[in-house]
Amino acid sequence: MALIDDAIAAYNAQEPGKKLSYRQFAKMFSVSVTTLRRRQQGSQQSRTTKDLNQRALSPQQEQALLQHINKLTERRLPPTKEIMRNFALVIAY
Repeated sequence: MALIDDAIAAYNAQEPGKKLSYRQFAKMFSVSVTTLRRRQQGSQQSRTTKDLNQRALSPQQEQALLQHINKLTERRLPPTKEIMRNFALVIAY
């Protein structure tokens, strides 16, 4: 687990009446105060999480698209952008 995740876990594990500030936790874990606050409040995500959430297709759907492209290529039918877009829309919904 990354330091920022450890800092968030420690911040969330505090007793309700005994809250330390974001600044104190950031200093304890050597992380940015702003990043700690944003991640803990949910307004900022890690790059990996953000990338996964912004994908138009799931990994399984991407695999199906690649198989379709390979089949077209084997038949010597080069896939156009329009063909790929249409098939991607079909498998996405």
